[in-house]
Amino acid sequence: MAFSDVKSLTRENITIGINNQRWLRTKRKKTGNPSEIPLLQVPIAIIKKYENDPICVLEQKLLPVGSNQKMNAYLKEIADLCNIKKNLSTHTARHFCYNRNSNTRGFNGGCFKNARPFESLYNKAICTNCGYTYN
Repeated sequence: MAFSDVKSLTRENITIGINNQRWLRTKRKKTGNPSEIPLLQVPIAIIKKYENDPICVLEQKLLPVGSNQKMNAYLKEIADLCNIKKNLSTHTARHFCYNRNSNTRGFNGGCFKNARPFESLYNKAICTNCGYTYN
């Protein structure tokens, strides 16, 4: 998800799907397009960890997200610790995860128009994600 979309998440964005699993449902700030993401065990654990966080409670947010600049500084620090030579930012990390997850699940190109896995999994039109490759 884009940084601005993560920053705006609230508890109301968590819904229960027809499969009885939790989903994040929101609209992208940039486009207004719907985004539906199944919540797996690790994201659920992270959300639980912060459900009583004073900042989250005060601001009524799902996660205690600071500024995009601070998040990018943390990502650069992680890259240094892991000896990653790429210039990481919230933008490149988002595309990396998107491509990595789609490729490990057998989808070609990691090119999805949106995060609605049970609808159009692969859009034949060229999208911005296709230009990113990370090894």
